[in-house]
Amino acid sequence: MGRSWKDLIVWQKSHEFVLYIYGLLEEFPKEEKYGLVAQIERASISIPTNIVEGRSKSSNKEFLKFLYISRDSLEEVKYLLILSRDLNYISKEIYLKLEEKLSKIGMLLNNLIKSIDSRTTSTTSTTPTTPTTPKTKGFTLIELIIAIVLLGIVAGVGVNLIMPIFTGYVDTRTKEYLFNEVKYGVQRMDRELRMAVPNSVKVIDSGNGIRFMKLYSGNYYEKPKGKNKNYLNIFDNCSNILKAFDPATKTTNDNLTVYVTKPDKIYNTPKYWYNASKCYNKDNITISNDLKAQSPYNRFYVIDTPMTFYQRGTRIYMSRDYNWTTTDGTDNSSPHYRLMSYVNDIDFNYEPGIPQKRNGVVTIAITMRKGTTTLNYKHQVHIRNVP
Repeated sequence: MGRSWKDLIVWQKSHEFVLYIYGLLEEFPKEEKYGLVAQIERASISIPTNIVEGRSKSSNKEFLKFLYISRDSLEEVKYLLILSRDLNYISKEIYLKLEEKLSKIGMLLNNLIKSIDSRTTSTTSTTPTTPTTPKTKGFTLIELIIAIVLLGIVAGVGVNLIMPIFTGYVDTRTKEYLFNEVKYGVQRMDRELRMAVPNSVKVIDSGNGIRFMKLYSGNYYEKPKGKNKNYLNIFDNCSNILKAFDPATKTTNDNLTVYVTKPDKIYNTPKYWYNASKCYNKDNITISNDLKAQSPYNRFYVIDTPMTFYQRGTRIYMSRDYNWTTTDGTDNSSPHYRLMSYVNDIDFNYEPGIPQKRNGVVTIAITMRKGTTTLNYKHQVHIRNVP
């Protein structure tokens, strides 16, 4: 086999990549520790470890098998990094740097595979064949029939014993894959739904989707005096509360909600959300029109972005940053990202709850399917609902 695996440049580069990626993953959100972070760690480590394991085998043919596995893991890491970039966990600059490292490792892997493959082919073609000694006596007709019958019996018994074991193993591995897929997707839904603006959650498409406004911040305000109610005197500085506040011009372009008690007040008759334009004296926000209702708790919320989770075919997509006054986020023109695959069915259910007594609850019931293997998964998310 020649040199040690430590001498292989492709192993050295992939080992350096693992060290680099481990340092980078420490910056990922803590809630991704058992989701995306774990998947990237597993796939990244698989690249050099399969090179090591393959190099320790006694034949080039076995070495090739492990090199192919290493290359498959590299492709998996490529996708996971694209996902990390689109989720804004890593910058575009970092992504391009990682992509360059992976491309170099991939080129080295392909060159090593070609080299080993050519040697294996050459060895096979030059191996002398051993002449067979002709038999002096063949089967009689009766012996042949008996042999065929016995082989059929043995084969039937063997298949009946082996197939359930093999099928059970494949089914278990498939269920493990489906579980990781659904767990990652549901964890992302859970995290976003917990930041929903109170009473903005709405089930759409007969339970196949759900939409809501994501919360950026919130605070208390002093009830306006007199007839003019197109402003909010807040109990904090605008720069601490608003998302798009410019201190130089004292302008903003944020959307606010005040006393939204049900989703239709935002989506169907948008009277309870307001566009903020100015912020005088650091704490006096001018809004687009007069307040329709006063919050009994003197609360207001700043909207971050609209969000939608929905099923299309066998995939779940996430939409955000769309115009919620004209679409629910399920159309192709809305910015959307693939969140999950192998989804046979999904059902969202929302119980609004009772303010000051019980939170709202979103129940997510999912059936995953890959081939003949199915997996049922159910999860509940508690949502704040005090307007």
